[in-house]
Amino acid sequence: MPGLTLLGPIANTSRVPAPTELERLSESEGVFVAGDARDVSLWSGHDLGARWLCRAQGPAVELLRDWPTPNAETWRYHASRDAAAQMYETLRAHLLARFPGVQAYDGRDVTPLNVPDGRAERFFQNGDTEVMRLFFDRMTDLQIAVRTTEGIRRFNADPAREDGPFLVTYYTASDVCYLAMAPGASGAAEHVVIVYSPRHEPEPVISQGMPRAERRKHSSFFRMDSGFLVAGWARASGRELLAPAGGGDPAAAFHQYLGARAAAPLSTNVPGLDARMAAPGAWVVRVEPGEWQALYYELDAREGEGYSFLCLSRKDAASFQPYVPGNAGGRTLGGLTLEQYAQLTAERERALMTAGANAEGALVALCQRWNQPVPSGPGAVLGYAARVVDWDLAIQGDAKLSAEFVAQKSIAGYRMQGIEPTPEMLAQIRAQADLTQQQLAQAASNNKASADELFEGAKQLIEAARAMQPPQLVEEAKRLFPRTVAADGTPAYGFYKAISILKSPGEGANPRFASVDQVAEKLARAHWLCMKDEDRKFEGSSEKKYVKEVIADVYEPNGLQVPGVGGFFSKLIDKL
Repeated sequence: MPGLTLLGPIANTSRVPAPTELERLSESEGVFVAGDARDVSLWSGHDLGARWLCRAQGPAVELLRDWPTPNAETWRYHASRDAAAQMYETLRAHLLARFPGVQAYDGRDVTPLNVPDGRAERFFQNGDTEVMRLFFDRMTDLQIAVRTTEGIRRFNADPAREDGPFLVTYYTASDVCYLAMAPGASGAAEHVVIVYSPRHEPEPVISQGMPRAERRKHSSFFRMDSGFLVAGWARASGRELLAPAGGGDPAAAFHQYLGARAAAPLSTNVPGLDARMAAPGAWVVRVEPGEWQALYYELDAREGEGYSFLCLSRKDAASFQPYVPGNAGGRTLGGLTLEQYAQLTAERERALMTAGANAEGALVALCQRWNQPVPSGPGAVLGYAARVVDWDLAIQGDAKLSAEFVAQKSIAGYRMQGIEPTPEMLAQIRAQADLTQQQLAQAASNNKASADELFEGAKQLIEAARAMQPPQLVEEAKRLFPRTVAADGTPAYGFYKAISILKSPGEGANPRFASVDQVAEKLARAHWLCMKDEDRKFEGSSEKKYVKEVIADVYEPNGLQVPGVGGFFSKLIDKL
């Protein structure tokens, strides 16, 4: 069954201030770190770690795009001081070469360094215009997490290995949070969550499985193969968290420590810290090995209310969340929530099916019962009674809302039969709603891709017409509009789009093209060549007439003299 087992509190704050300013600064940050027990040892926490950061900032970074570094990058974490220093000198030399006369000054007043063998400079042009700041310095992982984590982030545990191993950082309030898990068949966790509750109300919402929580972000996958996950306040280093293992295999140590338990709290082993905390700063959880992913959720997240949480989930694990049909976040249109409108729609459809000749009267009665206006006019009752046009429009344009409506309508159908849906029925409804959302989202994606193909292809076709003749343009259009050709058997609609852009230069996203007199006639002739017969009949009796009309429609809005009598009058004479 869906749901979570609450393990207990987990803190990323201290109730007593730290003795030094540096510690107090670090302990003001609410960041968790989590990952495989064997990888957490790489986390440096509050202490200086293995990363050296070289970074350039300022206007020159944007002005100069030809930095002589891989991918023209202007910042990077390095595994050694020498590598960071080499990048620093490369960026510095390039700036001085591209900005003659620029002056360099010591920058440690605005960029304090963690170590004395780092370096920081500020560069000024004309004495008072700062164009760039440049530094390299040894960093702590906590500093990096604070700067780069937005909600959650997959964190490269070893700067010398870009392909992993990876940890996960979770940036939340500096507070006591709550740890929970969802076990798999073996009893080991398939989901581990850290929940922030501003009002400290973990129950019953956590044990229910955080119903209605919506996913906001997710990370790429990472490996957890030891069978143990360690999650803790990022202020502590992995070396400190794993100190009881004595440098041995942490998985073996945790197997002995846990015994038959699925999870247990850990000490941070930071001198003096655990005594100052209101709850354990770390936990170890027995997990199913394999690929895992970090996800970030929010549940009715409003100022000072609701919940937000990090969820670590094994790939393909069944969801811990019970299915609760969406209700458009409680939104109302026409005085009805989405759930109420689904019920009204189900009752309307039944009335139309069963009332027969009295359908109009049944709909009027339905409107009165639901406090909805009764439309007037011929056929208006049958067409618009018991419908909320605002809901219809909102549902039609939103895949997620459409899926929620499908689910709510299915539930309404059961309830009209006197049946309250069982968990099994809800699972079927959820599957159907998910499929509906996927299909609608795919259709929307396909439509956007087709629209993008037409618009971008049309612009390229216009430029191609400067050098190509109509038969060549037809072949080029087949290449530019594969979706159109697949659907219609001809690229004609691509030519229609290109000509439409030329007819309305500068309108909306339409660009303006120079010298359209070089392309209009050739595009029109190519369009005629690939038109279907029925489209040619619609456009006119001959190619010559169609081409003349296109030229007139394109030339005028582009400020060109139309060949013939001139302007709109010549076009009118042609049509007469």
